[in-house]
Amino acid sequence: MPPIRSVCRQTGSPVALKVIDKPAYEAFSPDASMRSGHGPGEAEILEMIAGLDVEGVPKILDVFEDADATYIVSELGGLDLYEWLQRSADRDQATVLEVITRLLLILEGLHNWGIAHNDVKLENVLLDDSGEVHLIDFGSAVICRCPYHVALRREVLEDEEEGTNSSDGLEEERCCDAAFAEFCEEDLQASATVMYQLFTGSPISTAERNGMVTEKKEVLRRVSKGELLSADEVRELFEQQAS
Repeated sequence: MPPIRSVCRQTGSPVALKVIDKPAYEAFSPDASMRSGHGPGEAEILEMIAGLDVEGVPKILDVFEDADATYIVSELGGLDLYEWLQRSADRDQATVLEVITRLLLILEGLHNWGIAHNDVKLENVLLDDSGEVHLIDFGSAVICRCPYHVALRREVLEDEEEGTNSSDGLEEERCCDAAFAEFCEEDLQASATVMYQLFTGSPISTAERNGMVTEKKEVLRRVSKGELLSADEVRELFEQQAS
């Protein structure tokens, strides 16, 4: 179920309410819950992100639950890009590049802390009137449990439940989890798909989505580092891939 838009009675500020139905007990998979943030785990991931102060992720305001569902109340970060795409017939290319740049910076911040979003798409990226970009829906997020990232997060969160000594973990110079690195690459691939959709207004075919090349991912990295690329350069890369 997509988030429900509402208003906080105390402040009058817009908020989002996400309702996550709890699975039947016999359908619950501990392995799946360890891998991603479905159900109550999503609230825990959002609280972790808030503690790490990752820019571009709406702050969680409250979490409550009953026998049937978990309810997450968070800041409302604007209009999702799918809806924005439907309303914006004449899309400014500079705006598109700015959106992608901000999205990649958000992902870079998450990846640095050992968090992969794992569901980057138009509907999960919000754009508000001031041009701020927010990434939502961490129901499929993957948390890296390698010693390096566990220790890095603990230095900020002081979370004793991670299960390893922080000084020991930071002896590792970088992440050693190859599977997590693949999730990060998939986030970049999905960002390339979002970029294509924003420039063309059209969905990308499965073949094109699966055929993302190294050069295209490198362009995303260049954008995330602040390099100015023209919309024509970006469009040309996709045209080369499709030819």
